[in-house]
Amino acid sequence: MKQLIKYITLLCALIAPWAVQAQSTTVYSGTSDVGGTTEYSQYLYIGSGAIITIPAGKQWIIASQYVYIDPGASISGPGQMIFENPGKIGTLNETVAWAGQPTTVHGGNSKILTSVLIRNPNNIVLGWVTILPSVEIATTNTDNTLYIGSSLTWAAKNADSTALMGNDIILANNDLRFSSLATQTGSDANSFAVTNGTGHVVKDSYSSDWLFPVGMAEGDYTPATVSPAAANGVHVNVASYSNSSPTETTTQGIGRTWNIYGENASGAYITLQHNTATNQTDFKPQKNFVSQYGATPNNTGDAPSQTGWQVNTITASASTAGTEPSSEVNSRNYSALATSATANEAFYTKESQACEPFDITVSGGNSQNIYKTDGSITITGFTPGHTYLISYNFNGTVQSGVTYQADAAGKILITGFTKGTYDAFDFKNDTGCSTGVFTGKTVTLTN
Repeated sequence: MKQLIKYITLLCALIAPWAVQAQSTTVYSGTSDVGGTTEYSQYLYIGSGAIITIPAGKQWIIASQYVYIDPGASISGPGQMIFENPGKIGTLNETVAWAGQPTTVHGGNSKILTSVLIRNPNNIVLGWVTILPSVEIATTNTDNTLYIGSSLTWAAKNADSTALMGNDIILANNDLRFSSLATQTGSDANSFAVTNGTGHVVKDSYSSDWLFPVGMAEGDYTPATVSPAAANGVHVNVASYSNSSPTETTTQGIGRTWNIYGENASGAYITLQHNTATNQTDFKPQKNFVSQYGATPNNTGDAPSQTGWQVNTITASASTAGTEPSSEVNSRNYSALATSATANEAFYTKESQACEPFDITVSGGNSQNIYKTDGSITITGFTPGHTYLISYNFNGTVQSGVTYQADAAGKILITGFTKGTYDAFDFKNDTGCSTGVFTGKTVTLTN
């Protein structure tokens, strides 16, 4: 039996085959079968006693501007719950008065156990929905989390098959949460979760690959894939350098920082995708690494760092093309995740560093004998204009480091070498980043 209370707060309705305009309030407070129902009311309230079922093969189409879901409400069934484009409802292209507006949803952290489809080019916005005095809903719940218990789909087309652009979920300071068994499909550069505040995309305890479709703003899609080493719940947010907590002063970064933490400290394989449009001046596409924040100086990476960010070996994780045009992906395995959003170690980014593996070649005349200093070594792959302290071994003996400056091509030419073997090259750049000793980089000058 459907128990429905419907209030018309402003009588302003025009109903025709092509248009429906109304400003009203609909309240669900009891047991309801909503299959085949379309909600045209401006305010839709799903109260604490609501038990809503969507039968198989049926849809519950919500064209309301404001949707309040009480934490005690139950929404389930094998059908589909659709947050509709209020400018294009069904095949009749019906329109309501708030066409062109986002759908504001107070999710109440109530697990929605039915398939959810979002189809509003003006977005779903997570936030508080005002309780009108006439509705008689009393609650102190301020949790705006939208909790997906079954599946979430970002639609690529309107109901009439016309193209649908946008269609994001704007989180602000609220979470989009997925249960352990929930799935999500359809996210891409046009449809994803916008983390424009402190809110996260959350996946309850899982142990396989999971794509977190996040971006700091509409049109700025920078997803992360987190693969836990053991079952873990994971939270992901991404922000610009100016809006994230760590200190990011390098010009060798990408302008984006991910906040990733777990419900427990087990490790995870983390894959980050960014857009090349945000590359900073000294960032090297295809020559960069994933970096985790920490204490300063940070010695948790592959090489010592004088900043709070790790320095890692580039050959350990080569970049590849991302899922979107002009995007780039890089990955790294971490033995532990932070368990708090505010922990230093909860922040990740990607960087290039001058202490990457360089190509070392011999050029010029070889030394004629041990007494002549007519040999030279060319080292390439540096950041143009930067200085480097270079040390090495000569015939097994450590030589004192000498500082050189890279030319406009990122090359350093060292002259004055005699006949012999040069290896164990070590480079420290002008920010204090050191490669450590390279193995397998040997130059032998002979007659």
